Amino acid sequence: MNFDRQTKPANKILNLNDPEASEIKYKVITYPDGQRDIKIALPPTTYTTISSGYLTDTTTIVVKSRFTSWADYELIALACASLNSSNISTELLLTYVIGARSDRRFNQCNYVIDIVLPALKTLKAQYIAIVDPHSDAVIGSLYDKKFYFTPMGKLLTEKNLIDNDTVVIAPDKGAVSRADNASRYALVPKQQLPVIQCSKTRVASGDITELEIPYYKKYDNKHMVVVDDICDGGATFIKLAQELKEAGYTPKSLILMVTHGIFSKGVEELNKYYSTIICTNSYSDRDDVLQVKII
Repeated sequence: MNFDRQTKPANKILNLNDPEASEIKYKVITYPDGQRDIKIALPPTTYTTISSGYLTDTTTIVVKSRFTSWADYELIALACASLNSSNISTELLLTYVIGARSDRRFNQCNYVIDIVLPALKTLKAQYIAIVDPHSDAVIGSLYDKKFYFTPMGKLLTEKNLIDNDTVVIAPDKGAVSRADNASRYALVPKQQLPVIQCSKTRVASGDITELEIPYYKKYDNKHMVVVDDICDGGATFIKLAQELKEAGYTPKSLILMVTHGIFSKGVEELNKYYSTIICTNSYSDRDDVLQVKII
């Protein structure tokens, strides 16, 4: 018997950080000893046909979550185990993964590659994507990475905060690929923006000892958007803003755009230098900066 090929149904989202936004409903149970469990309202089994004539189960659920602590991992693991035990294909979208700031704290191993990633691989997800991982080495061990520069750029454009007269700044060598990604039509539609690459030197403690910014007269008096993956305490970006002035730049506006806004020291000091701070809510929800909601 032959069956006609049908369109595969859209994946359903299990959002572990926003139950109200989750397409798949669930309940988290906490036992007296602190251990948790998750009860998921599984959808009816969905089928599609293939050319050989056999019906194949194609139910796929995307588990979407922040991984900001090992408590988050526990819930992610429980969700994946529950779905796998029901023979449901599982994909994983992590908006943030711990360890981005650990590269200067571990001498005997790479915390993310040697500890975090092996833990993720035990979940047996069919596909794993991480939003703007700190290191490209992570991608070599996983499957995909996602960026949200385009929706952030769209928000800046809609608010008339940037236009064609805009320059993108990469704070260091590690941010160049992100700045280039953002400059290529993501910030201003149909307009590739120029990029200024800076360089910085850190000591073992993590303190910045030197930050070099080249001066190009043709890029002065423009909107400037500093692009990077993460802002923790903000020291790099404060020093960058100070050094831009020392280098001779007088920007129309100075905007900080990062994917992951941790802001462990708040944004009050950053606001003294930046007219606008924009990020996604990959790490947390905030109302003191512009945010693009991705979870």
